Amino acid sequence: MSLVTGDRALTLLRFARALRTKPALFLLGAGASAPFVPMGRALAESVARARRGSYGIKPVPHDERAQIFRQLVMPRRSLLTPDEAWERDLMDRIPDATWQIEPLRTISEAATLQEAPPGYGVFTQFPPTTVINYNIDGLAERFCRPRHRVVTAHGLAPPGMATAAMAEVAEGLYESDASAIAVPGLTFIETEGSAVAARLPSTLGACGFVVIVGYTFANGPAGFQDATSLRRMIALLKRLPKPVVVVDPASSTLVADTLEAETRSTRIYTAHLNWHVFAGALMGLSGRDERGIERAYRVAEDEYERRR
Repeated sequence: MSLVTGDRALTLLRFARALRTKPALFLLGAGASAPFVPMGRALAESVARARRGSYGIKPVPHDERAQIFRQLVMPRRSLLTPDEAWERDLMDRIPDATWQIEPLRTISEAATLQEAPPGYGVFTQFPPTTVINYNIDGLAERFCRPRHRVVTAHGLAPPGMATAAMAEVAEGLYESDASAIAVPGLTFIETEGSAVAARLPSTLGACGFVVIVGYTFANGPAGFQDATSLRRMIALLKRLPKPVVVVDPASSTLVADTLEAETRSTRIYTAHLNWHVFAGALMGLSGRDERGIERAYRVAEDEYERRR
């Protein structure tokens, strides 16, 4: 199995061995927490389902976050069926505070795991390094420390979001048609602010390569929302070129293509892998022998698909 690149192949075996023997700078996006923490469309739909049948009386104006969530649930109005248009009109009545608080509660509830899932547990097998976490669920902070330095790029969901008391608060905000509430230090479904730059590394240091897991720099219809992080990564790679592996099960190579075009590097790879499945397969190999990783991954992927 080869990882896709512009001019030459990086085998899965070489990738697995590099992960276990060389420190890598990791950028963790939603794909690192999947399938345990809902993100994107699944997260937006959970809000719509929770409020179905109890919408407000009149449409309310929406901020950037609410608009993105609504677009994830429903396509453009011109593409909607009559029933979908009615559903979209109902969603227009969900206030901004609900589009903010309910997803935070959903993420916090899903992240109350007692044991590290494979996507995070596998970090016990990697040399100590730096992990830049773009998720707000706190899983990297819980399961990658203290072995690794974890940089919390976008902040974390406030504590107590999964409690019954917060459920009552959320209900009150909904009934009052509240607008979005400022959560200090949190970047969540919105354009990155300048404060994020201060949290990011200023050098690639001693890392041997860069691994981007399930992170698209929040690419959307308007471009990259996480443009601050993208610009920083491009600048670091220009200053000190390193191989980059973008791990994403989707067929898109947009992130790799963007980095390759901006840095003119020929060592940008796209690994069309499910990180959760790959991590489980790697953890299941005995000792430090990675030679069986290709077969182990195929078997684990087949089993994962059967269980879905």
